Amino acid sequence: MLMSVIEKFVKHIEKVYDNEEVRVLENLWMKKITNFPINLQVVEEEDGEKLHLFVLKGAEAILLHKSTSIFLYITNLTSVELETLRYITIKKKGEEADEDFVSLAYEYISFKNKAKIGIRQ
Repeated sequence: MLMSVIEKFVKHIEKVYDNEEVRVLENLWMKKITNFPINLQVVEEEDGEKLHLFVLKGAEAILLHKSTSIFLYITNLTSVELETLRYITIKKKGEEADEDFVSLAYEYISFKNKAKIGIRQ
């Protein structure tokens, strides 16, 4: 059986092996799951050890967690937020990159309501 994007996020990036956590996030983020866009209008790219950032036209970006292919599609970015994403992509490594990806997911999906999550096929 294929793992859902939320289950993969919780178990492989957040590293929490709790099915209740998966169910809670699936209920919260049910309408926040998306597919990787086909026609990207990439303005710039940044590549880090664990993360890859696609900066798109129109104040949008995709932050890809390379080892799991899970991505955050973030919209309505400010210039400060974009610089923060660049910094995290380039500078963060190992567990620290995973932790920052988790934090960004919660921040942009749950709190700011500016992102969706998915798996790049």
